[in-house]
Amino acid sequence: MSISRRSNKAVVLEALETRLNPSSIFNHGHVDLEFNWSVPAGATQPAWETGIHRHEDGHEHGDEEGLDEIWMYGTNFQRQSPSAQVRTALGLNTDDPLWILDSTVTNEEKYLKLGIAAEETDPANLSSVTVFDPRLSGGTATGKIITVTLDKVDFVGQGQGEVFMYQDLDQVWFNSSDSLDPGVDRFFLTAGGHSDTNWAFTQPGNYSLQFTAIAMDSDGATIVSEPFMVSIRVGGTGFQSVLAAGVGAGAPPNVVVNFPSAQGISEPEKTVSFFAYDPKYLGGVVTAVGNISGGESPDVVTAPAIGAPGPHITVRNMGDLSVVASFYAYAREFQGGTVIASGDVDGDGYGDVIVGTKSGGSHVAVFSGYELSLGNTVTIASWFAFDNWKGGVRITADDLDGDGNAEVVAACGVGARPHVTVWKWSGAGKTMGIVSSYYAYDGGFKGGVNLGTGDWDNNGIADVITGSGIGAEATIVVFRAATNQVMDAFFPFEKNPAWSKVARDKGVQVGSIRNDVLGGTRLLVAPVAGVAGALGEVQVAEIDPENKLVAPLLWAPFPGFAGSIVFDGRDN
Repeated sequence: MSISRRSNKAVVLEALETRLNPSSIFNHGHVDLEFNWSVPAGATQPAWETGIHRHEDGHEHGDEEGLDEIWMYGTNFQRQSPSAQVRTALGLNTDDPLWILDSTVTNEEKYLKLGIAAEETDPANLSSVTVFDPRLSGGTATGKIITVTLDKVDFVGQGQGEVFMYQDLDQVWFNSSDSLDPGVDRFFLTAGGHSDTNWAFTQPGNYSLQFTAIAMDSDGATIVSEPFMVSIRVGGTGFQSVLAAGVGAGAPPNVVVNFPSAQGISEPEKTVSFFAYDPKYLGGVVTAVGNISGGESPDVVTAPAIGAPGPHITVRNMGDLSVVASFYAYAREFQGGTVIASGDVDGDGYGDVIVGTKSGGSHVAVFSGYELSLGNTVTIASWFAFDNWKGGVRITADDLDGDGNAEVVAACGVGARPHVTVWKWSGAGKTMGIVSSYYAYDGGFKGGVNLGTGDWDNNGIADVITGSGIGAEATIVVFRAATNQVMDAFFPFEKNPAWSKVARDKGVQVGSIRNDVLGGTRLLVAPVAGVAGALGEVQVAEIDPENKLVAPLLWAPFPGFAGSIVFDGRDN
């Protein structure tokens, strides 16, 4: 039995393939790890069957589907600062936050609840045994018992990732922080039984857990299962990181979606392309990525950049390109252009659609993703991000404080000081309250601020990434949202002569994706204005936050097109 602290590339690459199977992804609801000694369909003798039982559909996911690993995503883990009692029980020396799967949650549409069960095991197939453990009531238990051991933990992420499973605080069954011991890191199930359990993780990242089940069959022979692997992603949205690019003015309204491979955006696993509007429209398309439909595939939100067809917002699911929603954010006659973003503002488990005016004011509105998934258009918040400003806004959204709800970030457009504000939704009054306000650049700069988010320091909480607009050397500044602290600042194009020559003063768009094989959060950048000369076509560059190199991870969504693009990359 062992615990590995290596950056296990092989584990992650294998799991990346598995996680694309929608039937093996779980990001909310009540699910159980199942360890059953039962008679498989079509068989006459019992055998070990391991997998995951999803309560909402009653389906068993596991051996019968040939899955080596099952992925659960931590979109809706509850991030908590542990109490002194919890720290003592788990043997923690600091008050650093934990990511918790709580057995007492009731909102299973949003949160993931993970238990352990042997509900399909017929007690007649097992012999009675007696087990001894000080954590049991009275120190002993007798019955048709299955012992489940945690044998191995692989963690890929920043820092020291540990996992705990417990019921009451005096019953910590799994604890990877003090090395794994099958005589200690074990849990007891009664045949036909089920247990609600709590799980805690010390760091965001990818955890691969290996379990074994042991029991005594009806003939008195010891039976040991094959290892059962479960991979848990702590942090993220529940779907693969994707990058959606919309073409700029001068070309038909094409959108290309990049599903990056483990090698990055330059070698995508696949791309998906579609026209967001009538091909005759040449005004450009803006994009946002989210999870509006609440499913296991990402959704791409689009809006016309300017002009007709007005503020027509569409939402398409990338699983089958079906249209999830189609609506007008403002009066159809408005042709001043819109900006868009997506994030779960109201905390109901569905990504909401956020729309702002590109010109004519600083209005921002939030449309309920849950209602849009049902065919309804419901505004849950509406406000002006900046008083008396008529030059439009830029927006983005992400969970900036770790509470599971997305904050909305707004910045002034061209012509105003580089003012950035952060807004949080109040469910009681359905209003947005300002929680942060600062200047991203020198107060005299009026070229506009471009916005993105990403977990810059890989601590499980998104940070605000700003890119300077047109008229100054392209500059990126990263802010820790809670304190407005500058985390990083640099010139993204200076290490690449070709980019520096043609894009230096064009402004820089920013976004991010997540790639744990390459080290976590990856910054995405592209010039704001069209490019020519040495590049010949507009490209999106993937940058390692550590060394700030633009090359070699480049992607041209529209080969040969030297105009502008708008993109949104989602860091999951």
